[in-house]
Amino acid sequence: MHPRNPYNTPPDFAQLANDHPALKPYLIRTHSGVTINFQDQAALRCLTKAILERDYHIALTLPDDRLCPPVPNRYSQAFLFPEEVATSLGLDIGTGASAIYPLLGCSVEPEWQFVATDIDSRSIQFAHQNVESNSLEKRITIQAVLPDDPIFPSPQERFDREALGNVPSHFAFTMCNPPFYGSHEEVLESAEAKEYGPNAVCTGADNEMVTPGGEVEFVRKMVLQSLQLGSYCRWYTSMLGKMSSLRKIVELLKDEKIDNYAITEFMQGRTRRWAIAWSFTDIHLPGPLARIQNPSLQDIMPVKNAFEYPYPQRSWIDVCHALEGVLTAIDGVTLRQDELRTTTESPAETMVVTAKADTWSRAARRRKLRADDGAIPDHAHGTAPLLVCKVVVSGKGPEGGSFVEFQWVRGRNRGLFESFTSHIGRKVAAALKLP
Repeated sequence: MHPRNPYNTPPDFAQLANDHPALKPYLIRTHSGVTINFQDQAALRCLTKAILERDYHIALTLPDDRLCPPVPNRYSQAFLFPEEVATSLGLDIGTGASAIYPLLGCSVEPEWQFVATDIDSRSIQFAHQNVESNSLEKRITIQAVLPDDPIFPSPQERFDREALGNVPSHFAFTMCNPPFYGSHEEVLESAEAKEYGPNAVCTGADNEMVTPGGEVEFVRKMVLQSLQLGSYCRWYTSMLGKMSSLRKIVELLKDEKIDNYAITEFMQGRTRRWAIAWSFTDIHLPGPLARIQNPSLQDIMPVKNAFEYPYPQRSWIDVCHALEGVLTAIDGVTLRQDELRTTTESPAETMVVTAKADTWSRAARRRKLRADDGAIPDHAHGTAPLLVCKVVVSGKGPEGGSFVEFQWVRGRNRGLFESFTSHIGRKVAAALKLP
């Protein structure tokens, strides 16, 4: 699960039932403790309501004939990129009767707002009811769409946003949990293929489970439509139910020359899900969010956005001083301290480094030597930085020493980021008089 997910360990069902007495009739005792029957639709719905009421003060009405969303998985996907979207407008594609993503997002992140779409009139009706019962009309707008409409609203299209008040003109992120299957036969085949049977009963309606071409075709359309919209949305994301689907979508991203993408994985019981995210911006996600450790998927992971340099037998404070000296000596580079942690277990300092121009590469140094005044080129004085990275100095390095990690945050030139880290890494080693 996502590292921020509070449900990385199973809930205490007995305590949850004490907090939400309606759950008590569904409790069952097993050799390993108290749980519920996950094949019982009524028990699942009551569990979802209990978690949302206790942990987020969300009151939810769930119809019997629509999908009952598992809170842990939805929480993970809802907060994939919180650091990047502190004040945000999100688009929830296929919000369902629960409107779970907007409700969770607005409950945990006070500055978030949502537009939520769905093609099903019954789901729209209940989504409206759930938004209104939680007094979130000013932050969430529910929009009915047609099956043949574009998945993403175009920048020119005006949603009914009267209830939202002042909203950004672009989406910070989209989210989607598309129908997994391409036919009813595929649904049955999937259930029969599971060795131990489904982990939980399926409560979804036809339109929530089946779409022509299944999830691959739906997300393929998302990718192709996003090519026309570009940075109109900062991060496009979707959940995927099959590893084979994830591989096909990554192949499509590569075919379309989209190299700024991220993959993450969710586990709940025996159920495994994946999320794919892609962006046309110059913003990059840190390694723990962009890449997973699953050995079966290493061949499709995005290129690493971080590099580490070890400095054996050197204290973290010495490395910090050497690093600051090297960075401040480079023309056009600024730095600020982002975080300082000085516990004896793992002392660390994080800096944010910004470069307006390439002044460190060999070619840049040659240009500077040829220039009459050695000034930074005029084009470097624009507002947009050429490169931004986080630099973390940690005391838990090899041989009692330290290491420096460079995390790429912004920029479009990967070669420039790599040359920067290599240049700084060598200069710090020289300042510390390391071989």
